[in-house]
Amino acid sequence: MSDSFNKTKVLGSNYFEITNEIKIKFADANHKAKVTYDLLFKKKDKEEYDVEMNRLNYLVNGNEIINKFSSISNDYFQCLFPLQFKIVDNEFQLYNYKEIKKRIAKKDIFLINKYNGEGLDYIRKEFLEKVEDEIKMIAFVNSLNVINILNLTLKRYLKETNYPFNWTIPALGLTCWNLKMNGNRMDEINFISKELNQKEFINSLRNYFVANNINNSINEDEIVENEFAVKVRYESNKLNVLQTAAKCKIVLGNHFEYEEKIIIKSKI
Repeated sequence: MSDSFNKTKVLGSNYFEITNEIKIKFADANHKAKVTYDLLFKKKDKEEYDVEMNRLNYLVNGNEIINKFSSISNDYFQCLFPLQFKIVDNEFQLYNYKEIKKRIAKKDIFLINKYNGEGLDYIRKEFLEKVEDEIKMIAFVNSLNVINILNLTLKRYLKETNYPFNWTIPALGLTCWNLKMNGNRMDEINFISKELNQKEFINSLRNYFVANNINNSINEDEIVENEFAVKVRYESNKLNVLQTAAKCKIVLGNHFEYEEKIIIKSKI
């Protein structure tokens, strides 16, 4: 870890507004949504963890969630917060696994008593499998795109310029990229890539088609158009993040179209 990296000053602002826009079209799916929420960061003295993250004011397309199944899914997911992290090798490392498990167990009992039916069973099974032990929960948290973007903001003082990077696409799961960092590092850095692991991506797409009994064949010579970019603006040459903007775009002929943008903006 760089000597100039101060874990008590992980993010100069402690209050961020998140805007997440996604458009995805493939097979029988044609989805467009805008999600907004706030992230509040705290550092408590004499605690072993380095930073605590809470999620507030979660809205979908400007509204609170009223759909039953979306509400159940969000209730389970909200149990993750607050997330507490230690910072190890310039990345967020989950610290409060045991506390989160207790929150999930309590919420699970509440939801079982409130709802019933196949919808609840499916959502419950999907979520609980992802967090059933510490290793899986850490992997799940690490797969969240906003966490991966925040990890990039911590790379400012490192000498490396190339980073392997994972990005999660709905239904398909993780995609693997090789990012290159550039910029003067005084007040801005950029991560860019057109190096998606195309073979793994096409295999994931084919697996989705097969699993969902969708008749769609992809020719071996088809090229995956792809682009990934992150721009981080800082206050002077400190680690204080003013704004981070990320964009991921993937197109495979008529089989798949996807674009997602995430903006993390300081509210202080």
